[in-house]
Amino acid sequence: MESLRLTASLFFFVPAFALRGAFAALDGYERAPWARIGAGAFLGLFLGLAFGGYRAGWFASFFGLPDKEN
Repeated sequence: MESLRLTASLFFFVPAFALRGAFAALDGYERAPWARIGAGAFLGLFLGLAFGGYRAGWFASFFGLPDKEN
């Protein structure tokens, strides 16, 4: 079930933020609109992993380390 949640989260956040970056690039009249599209996709990847439940050690350190029970 966790892999389904992670996959669905990535399928939503990555294209949504890439599209948001594309709209921002259209508004800015820049020479390299792919840079904003790539930045939006990277942000969508990060948020998709966070909301999808991915918790590797390096990734979880952004959100605080879990309490260890002794």
